[in-house]
Amino acid sequence: MLINQSTRTHRLPAFVSSDRAALALRFIISCFGMATVFISHSASAETLPGKSAPQLTKTPVTMPVATIPVAKKLLGQWLTKEPLEGDTVMFVFAPEGKLYILSGTSASGNAIANQVQYRLDDKPQPMHLDVILAAETTVETLFEFTADGDLRVQMLDTRPGKLRPKELNDNATLFQKISDDTTPPPGSELKKSSAK
Repeated sequence: MLINQSTRTHRLPAFVSSDRAALALRFIISCFGMATVFISHSASAETLPGKSAPQLTKTPVTMPVATIPVAKKLLGQWLTKEPLEGDTVMFVFAPEGKLYILSGTSASGNAIANQVQYRLDDKPQPMHLDVILAAETTVETLFEFTADGDLRVQMLDTRPGKLRPKELNDNATLFQKISDDTTPPPGSELKKSSAK
């Protein structure tokens, strides 16, 4: 028995309607570094018998936006915004825990770059910074990034052998990032420490 396919009509039930399955995603990035996703479900004009059309709903889902790791954010040249006891100080954080501290000039007039080591712990707040001046000589201090992206370091009242400060105080030194370069400026005279 042959069936004439052209005279046969196929009708899909209303709940399979492609209009009903429409889904729109919108990503909104807030100023606090979080992404909020709103998922909208649109209702079809066709509904199941005896059922009302679904209402438009929004379901917020909060997801963290990728942030720059602290160790990477710290890399580069940082210059004091205000001179410390009359001297401008520059920190140059480099990969592999190298830190160049530039302060003062040599007899030839070039900046002196003292190479030391550093390590950080970004878990506590404020974060911990250890400046290793020599094999057994470490200065333990604190640091944070400001909302403007500047670096605050507790330098006053810190010295080798002294306990880490409990908090950053109003006298914390403010540094501004001037370059992502991880080497001392050209013409600097390099002095290496005995830190390992």
